[in-house]
Amino acid sequence: FVKALIREHVLALNKHRRILNIDYYKLDRPKFEKWLAKDLNIRLSCKCNDVIIEDDHALVITADVTCKAKMVILAYGAYYNIQEKYGLLDKKPEQLICYGGIFSNCDVDPNKFIFYGENDVMGGFWIFPNSKHEANIGFGYFKGDVKKRCYEMMKRFPELKNAKLIREYAGIVPCSGPIKKSYNDRMLVCGNAAGHVYAGSGEGISYALIGGKIAGEVASKHINDPSEKNLKEYENLWKKKFGSSLKHELIARNFLDKLDSNEK
Repeated sequence: FVKALIREHVLALNKHRRILNIDYYKLDRPKFEKWLAKDLNIRLSCKCNDVIIEDDHALVITADVTCKAKMVILAYGAYYNIQEKYGLLDKKPEQLICYGGIFSNCDVDPNKFIFYGENDVMGGFWIFPNSKHEANIGFGYFKGDVKKRCYEMMKRFPELKNAKLIREYAGIVPCSGPIKKSYNDRMLVCGNAAGHVYAGSGEGISYALIGGKIAGEVASKHINDPSEKNLKEYENLWKKKFGSSLKHELIARNFLDKLDSNEK
């Protein structure tokens, strides 16, 4: 499922530039997700609108169907109405609005990831190579026309001058750290819904995979007694595994924000 091996990470903000030499495997997401979905009962285009916790079960409410379950693992993206309902938030998460796509006809270094920002760009621009001639390119921004800004940023890179869009995407990504609490009676919260995202760049697949595995193991262990007391084990375990990384990344992002503000 490996699309590319990234060995060099170029991080640039204003006049500040850092190069990190770390091996990073970029997944072929469509193939990987198809493999994950094998033999599972998945409902597509079925948004979770609400979760109702009863004494002996949980109800998952969608526009088309209501599902009854012993417990719920809430992994529905950057939405927070259910977490807020059950008191799992201490503040409304900050979110980046993101636009990007897969582009062909590029001329990029297949082993180099670029993340770029400057004073007039209150967000981040990224180039994830899939190969020398194909890349995942996008822009995350707190407000404004992100699509327009993405194409403006692309013009700054000669290696993208002939890039052609194959497939576009858009979304929102939390960037203010983990939510206050990621468990409740009969419910665990994972991924973007739990704020398990690198605050500096929006990267979160590694945390989602690790957190999802932990959630599945804890749910299986306590499926016959999914009480808040028992499910707290999930939060203890993910914090032990990657909680310090999320904390340090948020500190670094806040530092860069202050640095950026002081240089304006």
